[in-house]
Amino acid sequence: MMDKRLVMIIAMVVLVFGAAACTRSLRPSADATATVGVVSEEIPASGTEVMGQIYLFATQTARSEQGITLEPETDKPEGSVPEAEATQPAENQEPEPETTQEVIPTELEVPPPVTEKPEEYTLQKGEFPYCIARRFDVNPNELLRVNNIPPGSTLQEGTTLAMPKSDRTYPGERKLREHPTAYNVQNGDTIYSIACLYGDVDPNAIAYVNGLEAPYELSVGQELQIP
Repeated sequence: MMDKRLVMIIAMVVLVFGAAACTRSLRPSADATATVGVVSEEIPASGTEVMGQIYLFATQTARSEQGITLEPETDKPEGSVPEAEATQPAENQEPEPETTQEVIPTELEVPPPVTEKPEEYTLQKGEFPYCIARRFDVNPNELLRVNNIPPGSTLQEGTTLAMPKSDRTYPGERKLREHPTAYNVQNGDTIYSIACLYGDVDPNAIAYVNGLEAPYELSVGQELQIP
């Protein structure tokens, strides 16, 4: 009777140590990763260490058959942001303003001076034959002769002058004043009389650079740019 009891005790001890060895071999390493999920390891309270070892052995055996592996939990610092969220741009972030290139206005183009003489020309307010001769670079004596005008005559506004056909040009300097420059309008001035003050200046060029439109009304003290 004693022999049978002794055999049973020895078999029980062998079983316990065998279960412990299996438990050690099946226990996952600290670097193991879970394929299904994290399962916490809890051993239910037991009256003896042997029952706890037997329960642990049965539990791990069942997990290994179901393909469940343990994953050690790692501590994450508080306030950490997942990588996907960290790389995602803020929704309310305002776009950077577009830089615009400053446009520099170009200088106003001045029409070229009149060089081709017309067949005839009608005098405007403030003009006279010698003024027209300088402007179109014609000989003033021929201009007077073609139009039968005595020297020293005063012509009225609206008088039409025929231009001489000869190629004789104005004798001497056509320009009476230096330009380009600025000019302050005096009482009785017109763009035509102002052009005559400079000799070779075209009144249409004065109107153009100053943004004037017909009938080219001027005011005393107004500053005009003379091209």
